[in-house]
Amino acid sequence: MCFSPGILPSQGCTEQDFRIGQALTIKARCCQAAAGVDAVLVSSAFAGGGLISRNDYEIFVLPYEKKLIDEIHAEYPNVKIYTHTCGAIGDRLDLMLRTGSEGIDTLDPLPLGAVELEEAIPTLQGKAFIKCLKHEMGKRPPHRGGKSSMIGPGPVVNRR
Repeated sequence: MCFSPGILPSQGCTEQDFRIGQALTIKARCCQAAAGVDAVLVSSAFAGGGLISRNDYEIFVLPYEKKLIDEIHAEYPNVKIYTHTCGAIGDRLDLMLRTGSEGIDTLDPLPLGAVELEEAIPTLQGKAFIKCLKHEMGKRPPHRGGKSSMIGPGPVVNRR
């Protein structure tokens, strides 16, 4: 949901095309929730500071991700929703919370991103969980297929 109607005409898309795409995205995520998933992932990979500014995020991403998340929660209020990003999001963690997302995946340190786990926890603690690999927490060296952890208001929960 990184696109808004205001930027689609330059790509040959109409407002109606955008609305159809948005409705299909909402329907697909609701189908995931109906199937009983533990959580629904919203991919917002290009919404980091490497591509758009904080101000553009607030205009072009936040309202549309909020609509997506609100629609899912309206039909499936108990499903957890988390947002995946790539890159520099340290300057917009507060805006990401305004979408209604209950978790953030992934916090990238330099050089890819601009947020360290220790810096994000005060902003997100008690408001959203942070999905990260254990090596990102300094607990073990990086490896493929490792366990990930959810850091939130409660204890860390390990996932495979």
